[in-house]
Amino acid sequence: MCQAQTPTPTCGPNIEAVRQSEETLADTFQPKHYDYNDSTQMHRYRFRPSGIGPWPTVLMLAPALYRNGYDDGTPEERVATKDLTNAGFLVFQIEHRLAPAGLLAGQIPHNTSLQGILSGRPPQQTDDVKQQILAALAETEDCNGKIFLIGGSSGGGHALWVALDPASGNVPEWNADVVAKIKGVKG
Repeated sequence: MCQAQTPTPTCGPNIEAVRQSEETLADTFQPKHYDYNDSTQMHRYRFRPSGIGPWPTVLMLAPALYRNGYDDGTPEERVATKDLTNAGFLVFQIEHRLAPAGLLAGQIPHNTSLQGILSGRPPQQTDDVKQQILAALAETEDCNGKIFLIGGSSGGGHALWVALDPASGNVPEWNADVVAKIKGVKG
C-alpha cells in the first residue's frame, strides 16, 4: 500500500505511473484559437489506466512546477497519479501559464526563450485550464466525459475558479454544459 501523503513515498520501487511522452495540444485548444496574437503552445502528459476506455478523467494542475523543474508532477503527485490510474482514472498532468517572474517570492524565472511558454496574467491562466479541459473532453476514446480537477497552490485556485465559472471569457466553447461535466475539485 502506498501512502501518498508522506513527504517520501513509501511503496515499492516502481511508484511512477506509466505515461506517454509530452503531448502538444491540438491547435483548436491552443490560446491562438481565440487570440491570434498569442503564440503560446500548451502541453500535457497522459497517464492511462489499464484496460479499455473511456475512463473518468483527472486533470492535475501541479503547484506552478510544470515548467519549473517537475514537468510531470512532484514525486508526491506521481504517487497520486499512480494511485489514480490504478483506480481506473485517466490522468492528464497539465500545464498553464504561470504568473510573471518577480511577482512571487522565490519564483523561478520563465520566459518564451527558455521554456517555450510566456508568463500569464488573469484570465490567461484559467483560460489555459479551460482549454485543457476541452481538450480532455475531446478525447472520447479515453475520456468518458466526467472531469475531476486536482490542483496545488495556484493550480488549486485555477481549478476551483473554472469549476465555478460558466462564462466563456476568452474561450468560445466554454459554457455551463462543460462546467457540468466537472464532477469534483480538490485543491
